[in-house]
Amino acid sequence: MIKLKQIYAFILVILTTIIYAQTDIAVNVESPTAVSPNQAFSYKIYVSNNGPTTATNVLVKVPSFGNFNATSITCKAGAGNGSSSLCPSSVSISQLQSGGLLIPSLPSGSAVVFSIGGTAGTSGIISNTTTISFQSGQTDLDLSNNSYTRNTNINSGNVADYTTTTYKMDTDATIALNNPISISNGIINIVFTLKSGDIAIPGIGDSFTLPVTYTKPSYSTNGWNHTLSKYVISATSSALVVRANLQDPTTNTSSWYRNLPLKNRNSTTFNSSSLNTDHWFTEQLKNSDLEALGTFKITIGNYINNLPPDVRVKNESIRVYSNNFASNEVGSFVKPIANIDLFANINNATTAFNVMLGQTYTWRYTAFRNGTELGDFSNYGMTFHSQNEIVFETKNITNHCVSGNCNDNTFLNTSDPNTIEYDNLISGYHGSIAKQTSGNYLIWGQGAAANGVDNLTTPTELSPANGYTYTGTSLKVAMGTALSSSKKAQYALLTTTGLYSWGEAGVLLSTGIKANDAFNKIDNTNITGANVYGLPAGVNPQDVKMMFGAYKTLSIVTCTGDAYVLSDVGNKNGDGSAQTNDNAKIWHRVMINSSVPLTRVVAVRGQTNALMALTDLGEIYTWGSDVYLGDGNAKSNKLFATKMLLPTGAIPKMIGMTSTRPGTTRNNSYYLLATNGNLYSLGANDKKQLGIFSDGTTTPESLVWINVKSTNATTNMTNIAWISPNEHDDTGMAVVQALTTDGKLWSWGVNHYSTLGFGDDNGTATSANTGYSFLKGVNPRYMTGGLNPNDKILAVETGGHISTIFKDCDYKLGYIGHNQSGAYANSNSVSTSVYLFDGAKLSNLCALPLPPYPDVKDIKICSGSTSNLADAILSTTPSGYTVEWYTTPTRIAANKINDVTAIGPGTYYVFYWNANLNHCTNLEGVEVKVSYYTITDPEFANCHCTKPGLTGTPAGYSKVGITVQQKQAAWPENIPNGWIALESKEKGMVITRVQNSNTITEAKEGMLIYDIDAQCVKLYNGSTWKCLEKSCNE
Repeated sequence: MIKLKQIYAFILVILTTIIYAQTDIAVNVESPTAVSPNQAFSYKIYVSNNGPTTATNVLVKVPSFGNFNATSITCKAGAGNGSSSLCPSSVSISQLQSGGLLIPSLPSGSAVVFSIGGTAGTSGIISNTTTISFQSGQTDLDLSNNSYTRNTNINSGNVADYTTTTYKMDTDATIALNNPISISNGIINIVFTLKSGDIAIPGIGDSFTLPVTYTKPSYSTNGWNHTLSKYVISATSSALVVRANLQDPTTNTSSWYRNLPLKNRNSTTFNSSSLNTDHWFTEQLKNSDLEALGTFKITIGNYINNLPPDVRVKNESIRVYSNNFASNEVGSFVKPIANIDLFANINNATTAFNVMLGQTYTWRYTAFRNGTELGDFSNYGMTFHSQNEIVFETKNITNHCVSGNCNDNTFLNTSDPNTIEYDNLISGYHGSIAKQTSGNYLIWGQGAAANGVDNLTTPTELSPANGYTYTGTSLKVAMGTALSSSKKAQYALLTTTGLYSWGEAGVLLSTGIKANDAFNKIDNTNITGANVYGLPAGVNPQDVKMMFGAYKTLSIVTCTGDAYVLSDVGNKNGDGSAQTNDNAKIWHRVMINSSVPLTRVVAVRGQTNALMALTDLGEIYTWGSDVYLGDGNAKSNKLFATKMLLPTGAIPKMIGMTSTRPGTTRNNSYYLLATNGNLYSLGANDKKQLGIFSDGTTTPESLVWINVKSTNATTNMTNIAWISPNEHDDTGMAVVQALTTDGKLWSWGVNHYSTLGFGDDNGTATSANTGYSFLKGVNPRYMTGGLNPNDKILAVETGGHISTIFKDCDYKLGYIGHNQSGAYANSNSVSTSVYLFDGAKLSNLCALPLPPYPDVKDIKICSGSTSNLADAILSTTPSGYTVEWYTTPTRIAANKINDVTAIGPGTYYVFYWNANLNHCTNLEGVEVKVSYYTITDPEFANCHCTKPGLTGTPAGYSKVGITVQQKQAAWPENIPNGWIALESKEKGMVITRVQNSNTITEAKEGMLIYDIDAQCVKLYNGSTWKCLEKSCNE
């Protein structure tokens, strides 16, 4: 039978074990805020025990080192309350990353520090997550401090690319701001002031405050509870001191030294000649000669949110230490538990310790007395060094505009994300614009004529000669289109003298800016607050890097990275303002909050209800209605540019958007092409526009970036060089296309009018109905629309109802889908579900290596003559090319014409050729026809027989002659091959004249008449009347 005493003992053991098993372990991580590419550095992991009991078998793990090549690790153990901690028996990087490092013993008040050395990667962010846990048998009192992720930026560019701004701790301003401070949990706001001569950071200004949150010191022993009476802050010449005074609840006397534990009231006398306060107190606590009184915590806050995107923190660590005090009679001591280093000098300080922003640190404290119970010591306690400073780096503004008429960083040749040209070729619902190498533009399609109404069925240069009455030199173009069978397109042209627009009012620009259709200049009389160029104040035409158009939207990006918006829909002004008629007539500077502009922008793209921007820092922002951030949260409205969360490791190269249109809303979808060729999508997927082999029922949207797929749902699309979503048009045709680095085309999304080839994924023909429910989505298709898999596609532009491409070895425009209103630069209106390359001939397009072709004319010649085919060529042969003629459309050697100087009627084909085109075996020549003049040709009258007369013995001589002159001898017998000869110098023979040959009722073969109506002599050949024509003897 178990005795009651044994039961009590058993329960006591259990309770003791439970109490012993509970303690609070914590992790802190220290590393540089920013490093250079490939820089060698180390970061530290601090594993602390905040008490109250000893921790055993604490496991430390860092599963991976993102962008950091860890090469070494060391461990150092510190002293605690009653004993010292112990390092793991062995330490290695592989152990840390796999099973973890096991700390066998971590007494209360002690810490173990791991120092990890290595080198940074070349770019991106070093992100490491450290976790700690008990291996078994103990319970952690606070799990919130058992994991910490520390990010270190790898700076790009040279040091000279950045300007440094320093804010220094201002002790006087801090005291003025904080006295008095709360006696309980509270915040001390440390003031940092701009260093003299430095330029203030936008959004920060000349000063800011760093909040330091503190907790009440905890102490309870021998029935006495020391509670916090006050925090006192004071400034010395070198420090800001924060000191806690404890109050004896029975006497209301403030002192660290009242009612101390017995050990702390009979302590060994402090010997200042042998040890400083840091060494002495640490040894006393470790050896249990002094008892720790308690702990308190401080949390280092943050300085500001939403820093400008071109500003980064270079140094954000704050140095803290303790000014402690000890004499023969009394002493007090405070120190961060994680700080295990001991001060070397003989004075009252501790080693300075770096605390990182956003982390919490626990401090332990103690005190002793051997004699008089002394009062306050104002210069002792937790100390922030007055030389603390936070340093920012602002990347110097770079001009990303490309000089010259043609930027070839585009299509298959894309490289630098900061200078990619998105708009050498743009398409809307039924029209397109293409830039030429000269810098001028060709336009065709719906409502593209200068009157803003008529369609253009042939590529027409935007020039004053064609009715576009601008001055200056063309710089940029843009368009916005919408669903319509008529015009529903509006265009913009920027020249060196300003902004111009034409097309249906209200489609690109607000009708408050332009209410008519014809080509007109836009200036400060149209746009409120604009300059004489029609641009934002301070922006000149040559300052514009990009001009982007969408439905009711025009945006510009300057060479130095500012972004502006004119918008009449979608709440996407980007500066917090509302969508109103008045605001639709104002250029809005895009902002990230009410005081900080979005800077360093290199591209703005978007759709009707939302826009997105890429910066030269590789960041992406979005704003407008129903936008996605890629962070897993639902779509929402953003009146300011809001930073998006990017796919892990992705460095953006190109961006784009498209949308569907169910009713009056728009479902936005985003696209991100990374520099490594991977393509990501985000947002709405109601018509398979994300390209993930899932429809809108299974996956209506994705709240995070996801890889676009290629052949199936598990194979990522890779090696992409160029993306083209339908972005300028508002019909809801969410079509996306992409080109691989070797010129292969991928296409997916809404397939209306077979713009992506025949039928949907089930082989069903796509409907011509434009209602949302009728629109069919298709999964990614490879070289769709009958393209030869061996073709190399040089460029693709996706419009609202059309898809325009150019391929290698062909100078003709390729098209598929709905051909209407001149959409494919021809006069027919036949739609097609396969790509046809019989559109307009286009050469000398910017950044498109299309083969040159001769500009030619057909040749007509007189009957019986020959032509020189060289006369058919109107253009000058390009340098390095020769002219070749063939009798077949392609270059079949057997059909080559070597001598072109005497060529009769027929169809011939001419080529500009050089060795660079040897791979173009199917290149077609330009057709030239040679034919005879007919009587309807004015030149026909000038034709004459070019054959020599007949020679030899005549067949006979004339037998009869009639003359009004003196008869010559042997006349008419000397006239060969005749029957009757007539002779006169002044008279003519008149044959029968009739009104027309139809009046002859009984015509006889050989009968001659003069037909008055036909104005010719006619001969009846036995079956019909024929005018006698000049010809050669045959």
